[in-house]
Amino acid sequence: MLKVVRAERSPVLTEKLRTSCKGLPIVLLTERAGRAELETWLSASDACLSLHRSEGLGLLPIEAMYLGKPVVATGYGGVTDYLDETTGFPVRYELSRLEHAHGPYPEGAAWAEPSIDDAVASMRMVMELPEIAGERARRAGERVRELYSVPSAAARFIGELDRILGPIPEPAASTPSAEALPDAAGSLQPRG
Repeated sequence: MLKVVRAERSPVLTEKLRTSCKGLPIVLLTERAGRAELETWLSASDACLSLHRSEGLGLLPIEAMYLGKPVVATGYGGVTDYLDETTGFPVRYELSRLEHAHGPYPEGAAWAEPSIDDAVASMRMVMELPEIAGERARRAGERVRELYSVPSAAARFIGELDRILGPIPEPAASTPSAEALPDAAGSLQPRG
């Protein structure tokens, strides 16, 4: 399955992809999809391929890793916080500078051109060596939970607040006074 986001912005490229997919066991999806559909597709996939030129965080690879899927992705940008040779298959790339602004990227921004040959070799490894791919996917699941679970994110947030504001004192445990205990309906009623 090949999911293309914002295909309507590049009709020539989209048509080229359609032509290239004819006769191959490839489903090309270009329509917008809801969250439930995306989650279903990701859950049903064998692996995730994310070749990008610039990536802030990389939500798709994180979600795939969380589900225990092997990930092959350009080894550039935000994905390097969690993707390496122990947790996935980083794809080599060559850096260049944008000659013209492209979307949110200004002229002169760094742009990674992923190696298609390296991506193909990594995808073959995923399919031909499932024990290696499985072990990397297992480690990836551990890593993304360690970095992005709610408790981990909360601990980092508290750490940053402590760094900025100083340690925050623990709230004192409060107990209701004898005069204001809840009655059977949960309302506070004076007791005497």
